[in-house]
Amino acid sequence: MCIKTDDLTVFTLSDFNTDNYGFLMFPIGQAGNVSPALLAAHKQQYYSVLYCKDGSGTVHVDKEVIALREEMIVCISPQSVCSYAIDPGAAGWMIFFSEAFFSLRYNDNVLHHFSCLRSSVACKHLLTGEAVAKWSFIVDVMSEEYNARNTDARNVLRSYLNILLSELNRYHPVARPAEYTGSDKEQKVMAFEKLLDSNFHKEKLPSYYAGCLHISVNYLNRICNERRGMSSGDLIRKRVVLEAERLLHYTVRNISEIAFELGFDSISYFTTFFKKYTGLSPEAFRKQMRSV
Repeated sequence: MCIKTDDLTVFTLSDFNTDNYGFLMFPIGQAGNVSPALLAAHKQQYYSVLYCKDGSGTVHVDKEVIALREEMIVCISPQSVCSYAIDPGAAGWMIFFSEAFFSLRYNDNVLHHFSCLRSSVACKHLLTGEAVAKWSFIVDVMSEEYNARNTDARNVLRSYLNILLSELNRYHPVARPAEYTGSDKEQKVMAFEKLLDSNFHKEKLPSYYAGCLHISVNYLNRICNERRGMSSGDLIRKRVVLEAERLLHYTVRNISEIAFELGFDSISYFTTFFKKYTGLSPEAFRKQMRSV
């Protein structure tokens, strides 16, 4: 069962003690030593790759509970709400990194080409066969470089990280070609999604985002439907519902506080909105998730 909090702690990589700003790597069983707050529900503002070589534990990511297994990889994207309960004797690594860290060497938006990192849910994979030896080797030399703290460590670590992500992409190949993800329409949709992550609490109308992007609402809807299979309004509502589910599940805040946090004028409006898109009232959803 996840540890609920009064409010969600938001972690950025600057909250951790690391000489390689934008990148952090530590043994998977030592999450509580790095920061006890990692064990409770928190929102991460960075990407994370967990490699469980051996051992046991659970990772909560939004509504999902992941039981760690031998040779399991778990990728988690920014904005996700997580908590960890991992055996201190487990073998493996946790790798945290920011988009800025990766993009200092590689082009902007390259991370969006890695399918595991684009997923709205945690991406999981079990290594088998030759992949086990390959993954272990890459992570081991990566940890040696990280701990050596050489002057050029950041550049070397970015190169190793690119190799790891490329290996992961082979397990979960991108459904769209590079020219698709690099198209102007896709760039506009990704820019919309970034704006949405920052502004959905207050701005719930497509016209706001279309104005920021200097395009019409009709064009925004058209490219969202083409690239994501739903209108910009549906994407906004989906993002609000996701955040509501996170707050209901991971915090002990009352319904009125959550409604206010998400920019609703009244509890009744929030309840009607939430039930319309989930089929449950906020209270019923929270009750259903108590056993998770």
